[in-house]
Amino acid sequence: MPTHHQKKTVGYSVDEIFDLVIDVTSYPDFLPWCISSSTTEIESDSFHADLLIGFKIFRENFGSRVEFKRPRVIEVTPTYGPFRKMQNIWSFEDKGQNCCLIDFYVDFEFRSLFLNKVMGLLFYDAVKKMVDCFEKQANQKYGSPVELGTIDG
Repeated sequence: MPTHHQKKTVGYSVDEIFDLVIDVTSYPDFLPWCISSSTTEIESDSFHADLLIGFKIFRENFGSRVEFKRPRVIEVTPTYGPFRKMQNIWSFEDKGQNCCLIDFYVDFEFRSLFLNKVMGLLFYDAVKKMVDCFEKQANQKYGSPVELGTIDG
């Protein structure tokens, strides 16, 4: 099963990065493989998200339950769609000086062998670029990041 784990310190606050990741309805604006998205069953610490993801000629609907503890962690588990298994966890650590350590983890397996072979590589390439897409969106929304200087990440 493809797994991707990435840690990166960015020059934006924990609240700013958390707000970008939790705003699923904005994903089509800056994630090139997200064609549409919506949320339902919104509660104080969770909601359901419905996404249409596309890679070249492939299109798949994907539903998930998103649980969160503001502003530290977001966990995503599938409710329907092409995944046999999918675990996605975002965690955010305040590094001071308006900087945030993003810890992004995803582990997935498609239901069919065909999708694993064909879409698996495309999806894996997309998740490898995920943190960078959110960082670029932060730059668009909040302006230039603070200089990281001696902040470790």
